[in-house]
Amino acid sequence: MALSNWATIAFNKDGELSEGIVEIKNKKQSKIVEIRKNWIGVKDSSVSEYNVATIESGKVHVIDFEIYAKRSYQNSVFCLTSYYPKGYAEGSKKKYFAGIGAYAFSGDKEVGVEKRTYKQFIKWIEELAKDNWFHDEEEFKEWFKKIKKYRYKSGYNQGTLYLAKAGFKL
Repeated sequence: MALSNWATIAFNKDGELSEGIVEIKNKKQSKIVEIRKNWIGVKDSSVSEYNVATIESGKVHVIDFEIYAKRSYQNSVFCLTSYYPKGYAEGSKKKYFAGIGAYAFSGDKEVGVEKRTYKQFIKWIEELAKDNWFHDEEEFKEWFKKIKKYRYKSGYNQGTLYLAKAGFKL
């Protein structure tokens, strides 16, 4: 049984599957980019507990993140985010986070993130990298190589993850 109409596939800074959230923390605040349903939310705890930005498509520089977003199949949003986990300190290496938030149903059947949506997501990152400066960065190349090795699965249901994290046995 699905607990939400939305599914996610996301990759953290190490190119591993993640829950669709990237966070930069320091002693005073927390900055977050999160895939929510089929949009991207950006939070900064020093400003508000609520989103300081909601992104559906385009390119945005907000707080310490550079975010690319695109709409696609399944009423989805694709997200590619670059950031410095320790801020812009000398020697800090840029990291990447990416994912898909998509409508999880086809008719009455839960399908998660469909394979065609996932393939379009990978193609989008490849095209985006060709047109932007980060395609030559070794860090990006290594990270993207890991993502491309991912063996497609339909992702996870956002509602199920939310309740599991809240302690409910599902």
